[in-house]
Amino acid sequence: MILSQKEIGSPVVDYPNSLIAMNRPSLLQFVDKVQSGGLIIVNSSVVQDKVERDDLRVIYVPATDMAKDAGLINAANMIVLTLYLLEKEVVDIETLKAVVPLSLKKKEYLDINLRLIEKAAEYHREYKD
Repeated sequence: MILSQKEIGSPVVDYPNSLIAMNRPSLLQFVDKVQSGGLIIVNSSVVQDKVERDDLRVIYVPATDMAKDAGLINAANMIVLTLYLLEKEVVDIETLKAVVPLSLKKKEYLDINLRLIEKAAEYHREYKD
């Protein structure tokens, strides 16, 4: 199949407007590439560094600790995804809770994931104030 007569560029974004840093190496590697006015969400359970840029919105969230407290340590990504979606106003909380059951492969984790979405939404409300 031919997609283009020209070379197709890399799908990598050089200067993103958002960064979710789940670990220290990711934060250190990409913090300076985030566009001014952008958003960085930092998993503060794992990353103790503070972002030294004042031209960004930075949210520090103990995502791994929150997921561990809920009983599913591997679900820290649900915390940061929820924060991102709410912060960027991509989707409201009720819509997110409605689509998770449709996309979650392991249905036994549905209740925990829905609780984590609620916890992340609560954290977001408190962080915005």
